[in-house]
Amino acid sequence: MSFWDTHSPLEFEDEFKEVKLKVAHPLRHTFKLEVDAKLLGRLMTMSQNRGENISTLLRGWIEERLAAEEKRERKRITGDTESP
Repeated sequence: MSFWDTHSPLEFEDEFKEVKLKVAHPLRHTFKLEVDAKLLGRLMTMSQNRGENISTLLRGWIEERLAAEEKRERKRITGDTESP
């Protein structure tokens, strides 16, 4: 059993000190994506089948596609036609 299992932070409220934090940039960004009802339904079905929320599903797809596109772009820039 830990100390905090038997105590509350409120017991020490008089010992609290105010701190100020600066965050260089937001840790996450949110953007709006408009989709029609049919696409939303398909996304909901897919996310439910995989047991994850739509945001997690889309973030994974975006990361996968972005990595593939970046690889393709590097090949285009370097002229590498040998790599698959």
